[in-house]
Amino acid sequence: MADSPVTINSPGGETPAAAGPSPQEQKQMEQAYAQMKRKMAMEEIGRKIKHKIMVLSGKGGVGKSTVSTGLALSLAQQGFAVGILDIDITGPNVPKMMGLDGRRLHVENKRIHPAQGHLGVKVISMAFLLEDEDTPVVWRGPIKLGAIQQFIGDVEWGELDYLIIDFPPGTSDEPLTVAQSLPDIDGMVIVTTPQQVALLDSRKSITFSESLKVPVLGVVENMSGFTVNGTAEPGVTLNIAAPGGKTLTTTADDEGRFSVTLDIFKEGGGKATADEFGVPFLGALPFDPGFVRGGDDGVHRIVSEPDGPSAKAFEKVVAAIQAQLSDGADAGLEIIRGADMNDTLPTLKKLERKAQAMELTYDDETSYTVSYDDLRHACPCAKCSPMRNEDETSRTLRRQIEALPAEKPTVRTVGKYALAFEWQQGCSSGIYRFERIYDLAQRRDPDRGKPYVHGAW
Repeated sequence: MADSPVTINSPGGETPAAAGPSPQEQKQMEQAYAQMKRKMAMEEIGRKIKHKIMVLSGKGGVGKSTVSTGLALSLAQQGFAVGILDIDITGPNVPKMMGLDGRRLHVENKRIHPAQGHLGVKVISMAFLLEDEDTPVVWRGPIKLGAIQQFIGDVEWGELDYLIIDFPPGTSDEPLTVAQSLPDIDGMVIVTTPQQVALLDSRKSITFSESLKVPVLGVVENMSGFTVNGTAEPGVTLNIAAPGGKTLTTTADDEGRFSVTLDIFKEGGGKATADEFGVPFLGALPFDPGFVRGGDDGVHRIVSEPDGPSAKAFEKVVAAIQAQLSDGADAGLEIIRGADMNDTLPTLKKLERKAQAMELTYDDETSYTVSYDDLRHACPCAKCSPMRNEDETSRTLRRQIEALPAEKPTVRTVGKYALAFEWQQGCSSGIYRFERIYDLAQRRDPDRGKPYVHGAW
């Protein structure tokens, strides 16, 4: 009990007849205290990490971990401080891909220090805790989610420019745990391959983002095409048998070199899905056998061939992600109308931040004013949404927050379909789709479709 935060004292200073709480009650109090400390630590860690990016895929086998490590290494090549959080508890592969196979984590002052891979990228993974890589991790949900919170709150990440979070395939509860535990997540990157089966599952991931209240930064199409390079007589025309019974024709250049790309898993599916759902298409990555060798050897393609075509493709994807994260809210904004969006919604053309409110001007010549109080109290993030059906304790806490005047927030665009607001008090991780902002401008409750009255959820 020396480390316990709970002490028992009688009013007269004498030792009470009863020794205090039962062992079970004492354990519960200590667990609650530990959870509170971890929550505070997670919030502090969130402030030290500038950008937090979730990488998901609807199904396995699409190269999600390869993309996660590639994004981290490409960012590190630009001089950024980067970390990878491997959330795939039952199938952790990131350490092997980063050349950290067999490493163990260093613990100091009850804080876990990440291992460092190529280019100084920090890595945390369940693989570091396994005595044998063939040992299966058979954990039920609560234990798994507790480990995820520990990976966030008990790790000494330090100051990071980017944290890449690699998730297991599918739409399970791991992303929800991270979204509720780690504040101010910038968004998620959806990884898919061009074939129809993978695209069906990637659509589920995009829809899943709406449940998490986390924006989709964009879709990456992996294994997009396999490029064959060769030599022949200068100027000769070659016919090459391609998948699907197609024949590709190419001509050797003056030096006898030719290049042709075979669409092994079809083509263009990732971009078509992004366009359908109104989210950005971040780019296509080639089908490169070097990723297989690099993953087995622990030397990523970006490290072994930093100027190669695969590294260049990752640079383009990273540039597209950085464009989504850039601050450009004061410029004219165009709404991408996906299949799930209201085609009658006017386009937001101008946004001005005043002292107490935001003025919106649309392309149908209508203008609206939305107060910062209304915007903040309509926050759609994973933490604030449960307040719509809150208990009395949560309602009291919300009212205390609402009593604080909402000061002018920092605003940035999220792709071409949403705005993100960072408030000085209260929540700072809400992503507002343009439809939600338009509902508030029309004085409609964006969650219920009813006339909106401030504070009357």
